Amino acid sequence: MTMPFLRRAGLRFAAALCLAAVPAVAAAAAAPDLASPDFKPADFFLPRKIWTARLTLTPEQFDAMQPKVGLPPARGGQAPAVSTPTAGGAQQRNGLAAQRGVSFDFAHGDLTLEGRVFKDVGVRYKGNGTYFASAGSLKISLKVDLNKYAKDQKFAGLTTLNFHSCARDPGFMNEVLGYEMYRAVGVPAPRVTYARVYLTVPGRHADRYLGLFTVVENVDEDFLRGRLPPGDGALFKPSNGALLADQGTAWSAYAQRYDAKTDLTSAQQQRMIDIISFANQAPTEEFNAHIGDYLDLDNFGAFTAAMVWMSNMDSVLYTGQNYYIYLRPDNRKLMFIPWDQDESWGQVVGSQDMRNNLSIFAPFVRANPVLQRLFAVEAFRKVYLLKLAELTLGPGEPGRIAKQVDELGALLRPAIADESKEALAQFDDSVAGRPVRHTVGIGLNEFLPIKSFVAARQPSVLTQLTAK
Repeated sequence: MTMPFLRRAGLRFAAALCLAAVPAVAAAAAAPDLASPDFKPADFFLPRKIWTARLTLTPEQFDAMQPKVGLPPARGGQAPAVSTPTAGGAQQRNGLAAQRGVSFDFAHGDLTLEGRVFKDVGVRYKGNGTYFASAGSLKISLKVDLNKYAKDQKFAGLTTLNFHSCARDPGFMNEVLGYEMYRAVGVPAPRVTYARVYLTVPGRHADRYLGLFTVVENVDEDFLRGRLPPGDGALFKPSNGALLADQGTAWSAYAQRYDAKTDLTSAQQQRMIDIISFANQAPTEEFNAHIGDYLDLDNFGAFTAAMVWMSNMDSVLYTGQNYYIYLRPDNRKLMFIPWDQDESWGQVVGSQDMRNNLSIFAPFVRANPVLQRLFAVEAFRKVYLLKLAELTLGPGEPGRIAKQVDELGALLRPAIADESKEALAQFDDSVAGRPVRHTVGIGLNEFLPIKSFVAARQPSVLTQLTAK
């Protein structure tokens, strides 16, 4: 697209609107009363707040929750006990860890959150690449299911809390600021807050400080009820390589790859097969004219704009994971929801120059047939380019991002200083915008943290938008 498109789209108006709609980081709000019946998720997911969470497990339960099967050598500590893989065992989870045969079992524990006690909750480890980055340490991402064993136990209407270790995010800000970019262009995205997490295992650990975690809203039926069109839609969490990869005409070939998070009707299964078949097999003219009957192009255009703007290759663009798709109950179209933004902001795959200057017109580093077809659809491109423009002169403006990073840095630094000298050194480098080395998968990678990445990415996107 050329500059006339941007003028027609009202770039300056879009930027002003975006600046007004997404306020800069504000001072931390006063903590609400967690015991109040009016306490809601919005009261908890305060992105500029640090809560205190304490987990207690018996030694037997702590041992029971340790990862099973094929754990790679630990980095900097003893690896948890593992069991022997079962030949031909069914894969129960999607992603890198599951592909390597690693499974995470729930254990019984107690959670205390800002003094409020939840007895007999389900606790397990979580993650794929982030798990391998932290394996061998005590600070591993956790999923806490309040309703796993003690039924009807909820917190602010929520049944599940995700505590993310930030093992691959030394700046501790990628998820908070990443999800805000999606919301800025109208994409439903999880909310995030922070927590200091402590662990007690009698005889082993006495209120041991694990470190600072992000607490990320779970994408589940609670999320759907509050954020998406009402009704009994279907939720999936694909780990499938290319977008909407075709596996044939039987749902059994899709079940593992698309990982339904809600109970599916036969009609929903068939609708998914029909969408995937059309996306892959429809002749070009028919695809261009009718793909909007199958995908919510306003949603997908905005979703892709945020993903490409942040050069997040740990996504639909490359790894084929870290997103949800929702089959709407009203029009039976697919909507996209982002997940796992810890390596957004240009922090995985390829050279730093490639990530800084990722093409907005062909952001593909491997074959992705359906996504490539979509980039030729005018209805998609119109939304996509407008949303890129909004992000470029609004939430993605370098001075604005730098201010957010500095303010978050001041809030988070004491909690990270209590964690380790190494974590604090990397955090200080991240806040300052200095290059940082961190773990990607099971290797190391150097990258520019948010502040410096945005200083390079924003003018690159602007140049591409205005090029003839």
